[in-house]
Amino acid sequence: MSRERILAEQARLLDALRRAAAGGRRFFAPEHADTLWIGRQAFYRTFGKVHSMPWFELGAMQSPVDYLAYAECILRKRPRVVVETGTASGAAALFYAEALKRVHRDDNVRVVTVERQPSQISTDLGACPNVRGVIGDSVDPGTVEEVRRLAAEVDGPVMVTLDSDHSAEHVAKEMGSYADVVSPGQYLVVQDTYLGLYWGGNLDHEAMKELFEGRGGRQFDYMGSPLGAVEALLSCDDRFVVDTHPQRWILTQCPFGFLLRQR
Repeated sequence: MSRERILAEQARLLDALRRAAAGGRRFFAPEHADTLWIGRQAFYRTFGKVHSMPWFELGAMQSPVDYLAYAECILRKRPRVVVETGTASGAAALFYAEALKRVHRDDNVRVVTVERQPSQISTDLGACPNVRGVIGDSVDPGTVEEVRRLAAEVDGPVMVTLDSDHSAEHVAKEMGSYADVVSPGQYLVVQDTYLGLYWGGNLDHEAMKELFEGRGGRQFDYMGSPLGAVEALLSCDDRFVVDTHPQRWILTQCPFGFLLRQR
């Protein structure tokens, strides 16, 4: 994909996001406010008190339930490549690499992971031969081209997971950059969709308390979160559908974020 095509696809998703924001909501419409409030209270009282689970001493930022969901997605769909945006410590990248090797029982697998701030990445990541790191903004055309090149070096299906900047605009641009990297029958996982549905974003405890008590003028930013970007993609790309099977254990950070490419 050329630089011009990448920018054009990003612009198309941003336009879809603006149109989706002006329309109705696909998940939990206003008439479901009471049900949604129960879910928000459950997340506030549980996730707000749970610390991240370490993965072999690395600070993993996903919930244990979601790690099981990712492993199940890899087992069921058998990708040979996982593209990840948002490396952080590298715990998830190592987890994906181990799951891929376990499923295929060989080393012909790869994780391509993108991070803007390399100082955060564990040195353990560089020691894993199945992981390739790319430093840069995940939506920069140069970064996108490098990710695509590294993913294409391994022959096999590709799964993509988006876990970097969680603003709807950035996630929409990532979708424009990587949606067609996802192989038919594989997942595009949009992480942390719970931020606009059940959570108030990256708020401290006092700010969250204000939000749930209706103080301080704070509101849930549904369309400004990754879930807003999901709305945008589904409105303009019929190749993808929401698969609720991976989120059946309820306590996921990615509600409605497991998008399956059909063709």
